[in-house]
Amino acid sequence: MFGTIVSIIIFVIGASLHKARKTWIAPDVLFCYEWALITFLASLHLYKMDEASTWTWVIILTGTISFVIGVGGAIPKRYKRKPVMTTKDFFFNKPTFWLLYIIIFYFSWKDFLTTLIYQEMGYTLQEMRGAHFDSGAVAGFEVQKGAVQEILNALQTATKLLIVAVGIHYYTVGEKRNFLYIIAVGGLVVMEAFTDGGRWGLAYLLIEVLVCFYFFRNSVNGKIAGSKSTLNAILLAAVIVGFIIATSFARGWETDIFLIKYYRYICGNIVFFDKHLASIPDDTPYFFIWNTFYGFWAMFLPFMRAVFGIPYPDSFDQASKIIAGTLQDPVQIGSDMITNAFITPFFHPYGDGGIIGVILGMMFLGFFAGSMYKKAIVNTNGRNVMVYLIVCQMLLHTIYYYPFAGNNYVFVVLFLFIYRKKTFNLIKTSHFTFKNKSKTILLK
Repeated sequence: MFGTIVSIIIFVIGASLHKARKTWIAPDVLFCYEWALITFLASLHLYKMDEASTWTWVIILTGTISFVIGVGGAIPKRYKRKPVMTTKDFFFNKPTFWLLYIIIFYFSWKDFLTTLIYQEMGYTLQEMRGAHFDSGAVAGFEVQKGAVQEILNALQTATKLLIVAVGIHYYTVGEKRNFLYIIAVGGLVVMEAFTDGGRWGLAYLLIEVLVCFYFFRNSVNGKIAGSKSTLNAILLAAVIVGFIIATSFARGWETDIFLIKYYRYICGNIVFFDKHLASIPDDTPYFFIWNTFYGFWAMFLPFMRAVFGIPYPDSFDQASKIIAGTLQDPVQIGSDMITNAFITPFFHPYGDGGIIGVILGMMFLGFFAGSMYKKAIVNTNGRNVMVYLIVCQMLLHTIYYYPFAGNNYVFVVLFLFIYRKKTFNLIKTSHFTFKNKSKTILLK
């Protein structure tokens, strides 16, 4: 019953923000709608899923409100957009985009071929997924491990995040042969889905496409370059959903368990979170920022140990074992249902500082998301929109865990922070732009 009340409160907050901001793409609106759905489905206890404790629901409601407050702190009540907006400003130029794409495609294609070879040997996609995530054994297949390998994997994933976001932007507002970009990035994501059986890349592609279409429809004189339409966005979204479903069946899902599986994926994280609260002993000191920003420490501390011989702090080791180390272990969340990994964005901040950690951690995430949204809506250009597309993906990823607890997003944010120029071009061209008071002019 309390879960239903929480879901209604979150939905009302989201609807109020939607009305006030006159858009659904604002980060607080997106987050509230997402978690209103998750909490409502969890409150139904379908398919014999367990009930979460009242304290868990309190944490979720407190964290959501804290996120909304953080977004509100970043976005002033009144602001003016700059008079100059352009659809010709891209974060990567085309040669740089295709160079990075070819590099990422090469590694992705190798992994995809490996999966195909093992499937021809008789292994299923579900078995290969377990092997890729080191939760199942496939004869002859071995996952490379170690801190250095984890950093390299995170760098590859982070580069892929940037490529997909930039490719969607090119497709949405590009002028010539822009369909090649959605085919390229869409193919990359589909190939990834049929390599390890994951569907989140497809879900991220879906939310980024919809947000980018809506963003430019409402930000650039009501038009999208390249004569794109809402119908195109809807058709593309339908294709992506089709691939998500196809990947599920390729993993061996039967029709009669299809709804059960997706129900667990969407809202099983709440019960999983509830059961893992017991993994934080009462006599264990709070870890401050070890868990909330685990993605940063997982890169920085191994580097410090390898280069300078500085050992890991004991508290970090303890945090890793108690918090991060148990999330991949399957947990019974119902009489006929088990899950793992999906822990909600509230668990890592709670492990660092209890309910105060949740408040501070979610306010920080909200302030970060709100700041990126404000930049994109005030000064609509390729860089700002591309960054906000990644933020939208991070918000969708909160169904999994706190975004900065993973090193993929930390890599992206650090790169964007270090490289603050308007564009990042590895290959220079003779194209350049200049702006006058009414439009942006492209010169060759």
